[in-house]
Amino acid sequence: MGVPVVGAGLATAYAHREFRRKGVDFGTVSVALALAGVICTVASAVVVALGAVLSGNPIGAGIGLVSSLGFGAVITLIVISLRSSRGRVRLQPVLTCVLYLSHRLVQRPRGDPAATAATALECVSALQLGLPAMTYATSWAVLNWVADVLCLAVAVVAVGAAVPWQHLILVWGAGAGAASSVRPPTGWEWSTWSS
Repeated sequence: MGVPVVGAGLATAYAHREFRRKGVDFGTVSVALALAGVICTVASAVVVALGAVLSGNPIGAGIGLVSSLGFGAVITLIVISLRSSRGRVRLQPVLTCVLYLSHRLVQRPRGDPAATAATALECVSALQLGLPAMTYATSWAVLNWVADVLCLAVAVVAVGAAVPWQHLILVWGAGAGAASSVRPPTGWEWSTWSS
């Protein structure tokens, strides 16, 4: 995660490779990493919304709150769809298309996209995460982002500048957002880290 620009992509590829090396099937790994990504995104939105509130910017606080609620609503709809057999049947062609495009662009995942999509959806249907587990995971994700903000504060102190406490989280959020808009590694980097 600490590698500039492509850190998140490399971290995900590394985690994927390690799970696969330990014998975890592709569908389970994909579901686990997708769920982790969703939880991290929601936690990040919560931290940015908190930063907007602390900055005293009501418009920013409103946008942060709406974006957090929007992420939550989307996740809730996806989880509801994945829990019903009819929802999984409707999602399978969409997931198959996404996996097909991924295979065409980066040659990952290997194998038949339709079979991979079916396996992933089967893993999701078997996944039993209750409210305590989701709360635990989300709490750690929020703590991770808060620690990231504190690292920015320490970096500001290290260069001898005054920490803009009132706007620190928003500055961090802008930087994190800009970094996440960078495409994941392609070519040799992707094949090296994800094989």
